[in-house]
Amino acid sequence: MNNADVKSGRTIASMNAMPFTALRWRLPDYDPVGLSEFWRIRNRLGSRVQIYLPQNLADLFQRFGNHELLQKRRSQRLLAELRNADVSEVQAVVKLIDLYNVGLEQEALIR
Repeated sequence: MNNADVKSGRTIASMNAMPFTALRWRLPDYDPVGLSEFWRIRNRLGSRVQIYLPQNLADLFQRFGNHELLQKRRSQRLLAELRNADVSEVQAVVKLIDLYNVGLEQEALIR
């Protein structure tokens, strides 16, 4: 799957036609951009798509969070939109972003 297909929605439309019961979103960036991509896909595919929330996610935010991931205007705009998301997983990550004032890149999960 290439980035152009994902952005255009072709890949998501194809996935929506598949009869899978659950797809776990494994390596997202826990920042406004990565989280908004998850939310966009979740809105199309429903609860069949779940974000991976490790039990130690708060610790990872505290230890490896990156404030620069929140610096761009686009990130701030996306974060404002995400605060209104009606998905509990999104809200859980947004609370960590707000608490620590950082985003978290997926590479922290493999440390």
